[in-house]
Amino acid sequence: MVRFLRPQASLYPRWQYSAKYGKVLYKNTKMVHYMPGKWKFIYSINSYGYRGPLIPISNKYIKNNIVILGDSYAFGTGVNDGEEFSAIMQNRLRDKYDVINLSCGGYGLTQEIRRYYEFGQLYFPKFVILQFCSNDLDDNLMNCVTNVENARFVFTNTTNIASHINKYLSYSLI
Repeated sequence: MVRFLRPQASLYPRWQYSAKYGKVLYKNTKMVHYMPGKWKFIYSINSYGYRGPLIPISNKYIKNNIVILGDSYAFGTGVNDGEEFSAIMQNRLRDKYDVINLSCGGYGLTQEIRRYYEFGQLYFPKFVILQFCSNDLDDNLMNCVTNVENARFVFTNTTNIASHINKYLSYSLI
């Protein structure tokens, strides 16, 4: 009855637990984000676990690459596939560049830095776009997975207790 009288936005599946990041996107899946009777968005996640067309990792690229890192804004929450800014960039720059969107909703700067060094740099990007928002400070505290020690980045696993609870709830309807 509550769902009928006061519907809530739903996102399924949400994220998968990751000790390295706190959460990651499920690979090879379609996330459905909807508000019953109002709107519905589909987010396609490829086999590498990011949104957008799969650009295979290679030793040589025909075009230059642009890697995008960020949170829900860069991920494209609230727009269908092909409408996120990375897809628009890809359409406009397709002759010279491939755009790889490695963003994930809820990521903070510490997760984005780690994502770049562990995965993004494999694309040998010509440009890296780092999108951040004021809530990233909170996200950094929730899942601080990158620290600076002796002027170098050091990666650690998340110690956020909520992330461990998410491990058990990550593919449930709750």
